[in-house]
Amino acid sequence: MSGFTSICDTSPVCRKSGVEEVRVSLQKRVTYISVPPVSSYNLRSLIERLPTSSHTLSNADNHTTKRALFMNRPRILVITPDDVLRDRDGLSVYTGQMLHAISRHADVEVLCLKPSISPSGRGAVSPYRCHHIDCRTIQFVARVRSTISAKPSYTLEYRKQRIVASAEALIRQFGPEVVVFNHRRAAWLIRHIGVGDSVRRVYVCHNAEARSIQTLARLIRNPVARFLAGRDARKTAVLEEKVISDSDKVICISREDVSDLRLEERGINHAVIPPWMPDRPRRAPENGGPPTILLAGSLNWPPKLKNATWFTNEILPKIRKQRPETRLIVAGLEASRLQKHLGSTENIEIHESPDSLDPFFAEASVFVIPERQEGGLKIKSVDAASRGFPIVSTVAGVSGAHLKHEQHVLIADSADEFSAAVLRFFENPDLARRLGNSARALAEKYFNREVVDASWVRHIVPGA
Repeated sequence: MSGFTSICDTSPVCRKSGVEEVRVSLQKRVTYISVPPVSSYNLRSLIERLPTSSHTLSNADNHTTKRALFMNRPRILVITPDDVLRDRDGLSVYTGQMLHAISRHADVEVLCLKPSISPSGRGAVSPYRCHHIDCRTIQFVARVRSTISAKPSYTLEYRKQRIVASAEALIRQFGPEVVVFNHRRAAWLIRHIGVGDSVRRVYVCHNAEARSIQTLARLIRNPVARFLAGRDARKTAVLEEKVISDSDKVICISREDVSDLRLEERGINHAVIPPWMPDRPRRAPENGGPPTILLAGSLNWPPKLKNATWFTNEILPKIRKQRPETRLIVAGLEASRLQKHLGSTENIEIHESPDSLDPFFAEASVFVIPERQEGGLKIKSVDAASRGFPIVSTVAGVSGAHLKHEQHVLIADSADEFSAAVLRFFENPDLARRLGNSARALAEKYFNREVVDASWVRHIVPGA
């Protein structure tokens, strides 16, 4: 159990003990309260009703008490590569939506393949308990090993035995009826972690992974790096097939991924569950300022940094030939990494890891999605559509989002076509308004929270 911690285990003895010892120590201090049927109560309201005297329960005690209260609820373990409570990329958004949906109907624990940065203070505000494992290897070493290994590079970034030991100990202690393997960076473990014959295994597929990696490989200019990336895509395709065959159900984020993975024609038990979008304010009318473009994304991932560089260095100059006053706002995780790739920084604002994109949408005229990797669904496309924003995107950028060219967005794949589409919106506010309103209506239809939450519950929670 080396490296195993929980965000709810706040005392030194809890942090140093194994799962079994932690459970024994906590069971001595369980508090029971009488409540009406669970279906009529919100999980947080139950936590608020716990004792508040000098013997107030710790975060770990709170969770143990919830276990006593909800002992008849289904139990689900989710294994995920990232910290859903801390990270803010698309993977974490989608995963967080799944966790909050199923935790209203089941007792959920999360095993995160990343060490916790701030263990204390978060368990009480989350309806699920999250354990962290410090199991990462050195990335450079993993990439070197992958050149001679039959395994995809991302599987070599983890200490497999440490994860397997921690996961199997948690399974023995928690006794889940379902284990969810979330994203390919956790799903490869489905062949190594013993869950028991009676436990359902669900693979949540965020992309048709092999296809996505293959399209990324085509964008690499260095021939050696391109060859290695293509080889990694082929190894991923083999592993992807094994993961799917070992899963009792596969959940995809888009219908396009179902097609790419050939799930229907092979009779694989599957479901499509997209992300939901919160209610967004409608796009405000133009304020008469200079035309402003918003580009958002997690630039800590190299392919997205390449996409942003392509836009700033090849597309933006073409736009400025006709509209030299054009502003560009770049916002997202580690957005400052773009600075060293810029040919010119004139009228370009870079906002590093903002808490919200709302202020930037309020200033922008057009939202751009210069994505070139295929597969999955880019949540930013649905986010912009839900705001009624005029969008210019590549085909890959709106894949899986139901957004159609000239009906909801303008689609362009070359630098010339992309710049021309942005200029069309600048010159034709009526077109921008019409397509934006159409995109918002579509987002409200397909990415509704109630429908999406119900889908998560129906396809994952036993007996729902």
